[in-house]
Amino acid sequence: MSEVKGFIIFIAIVLGIVLMCNTVVFIKTGEIGIVTKFGAVEERVMTQGINFKIPFINGVKKMNCKTQKYDIESGSASKDMQDVQAKISVNYSVNVENASKLFREVGQDYLSIILEPTILDTIKSVTAEFTAEELITKRPDVSQRLLNRLQERMQSQGINIVEANITDLNFSESFNRAIEEKQVAEQNVKTEQQRLEQIKVQAEQKKVEAEGTAEANRILNESLSEENLQKLAIEKWNGQLPTTITDGTVPFLNVN
Repeated sequence: MSEVKGFIIFIAIVLGIVLMCNTVVFIKTGEIGIVTKFGAVEERVMTQGINFKIPFINGVKKMNCKTQKYDIESGSASKDMQDVQAKISVNYSVNVENASKLFREVGQDYLSIILEPTILDTIKSVTAEFTAEELITKRPDVSQRLLNRLQERMQSQGINIVEANITDLNFSESFNRAIEEKQVAEQNVKTEQQRLEQIKVQAEQKKVEAEGTAEANRILNESLSEENLQKLAIEKWNGQLPTTITDGTVPFLNVN
């Protein structure tokens, strides 16, 4: 009899543990619990912490609501019909308020069902609005437009697009060669402009030097005029007449 009683107690304990496990649900930080009733998705969700459900009636599917990163590569074409291979990095999270709707309409495999196709389609439409050169020189603008488009399209689906960036762009070999040749040509033009500017500066310097020399010569010529020499001689004369007369000439004064 005692053995039967012990067995019953054991069964009761096991059932109690099973019921407890099917009653208490622990939701981790960054997760959300999608509540189902006989398999049908209910509107209410379970947030982080300890939650309770009706055993064998309610089920709980956990979804990650943390910001996650998704990297993808896409082949598309630019506005000027250049082939473009782009690498895109997208940060996204599940909207808690629309999580049950997302699970009910799409399921837990929403990444491959709606997010990935939307990213690929959006990057193709965005790159088609820019020329290949603009995709290089205006990459921040391209990434911003990609982010705005993805946010518009995914918001109604219950997915928040936090950030979207084009991390790498690759073009055809012929286009890369053309870009390289253009850069070399632009550098040559800059070098030639610098050389011409240097020549211009040197010419200006020579002009200034020539003008300075001409002015100095003019001043010197004016100082050596007969009138100035006579004036200088008078200023230098000590008032004494020479005592010696040579060749009938009376030297007035040695101006030196």
